[in-house]
Amino acid sequence: MNDRITQDEIRRVQDRLGNDGTVTGRLNDLNRDFNRKLQIDPQGGSTPEMIAAPTGDEALDTMLPSTTVVAIDQLCTAGAATMLGQQQQQLCRELANTELAQYRFSMRMFERASQNYSRLKQLEDRRRGLSADDYANIQYNTNEVLALTALMDNDRDRYNTYMAAYDARVAHIKNSQAALTRNALKGGGSLSLPTF
Repeated sequence: MNDRITQDEIRRVQDRLGNDGTVTGRLNDLNRDFNRKLQIDPQGGSTPEMIAAPTGDEALDTMLPSTTVVAIDQLCTAGAATMLGQQQQQLCRELANTELAQYRFSMRMFERASQNYSRLKQLEDRRRGLSADDYANIQYNTNEVLALTALMDNDRDRYNTYMAAYDARVAHIKNSQAALTRNALKGGGSLSLPTF
């Protein structure tokens, strides 16, 4: 038979069937291609190292933002024994405690980022050890990486949200301090802060 249309159709069917001319052969070809695309290139090297934490004089203490420890009573000394003095001292304490809380939360998130990096490195190292035939393990590893990525995104969003809240609180306290001082200097203004 020399029908050109029939010959073209036979070639298309053979192309769809794969190397050995069977459906199973075509499925094996697709499986090999798919697994090859999922696998990390063994020549890709290892996970880049995390930027090292500062050391020596540049290192940060987890609990103390400064090597010079100043007690809250020395940081926020008592002013005049007036209502204004007491309010300013209280606002100073709130400001100092908020800044310390902000620092400590940042340090906890830094530690969390280090733990997440270690976990990511383990997952990538495990993935490099998988072969093209380990489809299920590759898929499981992919799911673990995606879950870790979602957790890291959540941590970043949480960090940014907390930092914004701390910044807003610091700004509010400073505005309150300025308002009390302004009112005292005007002489006729109220020495109390509005409540919400």
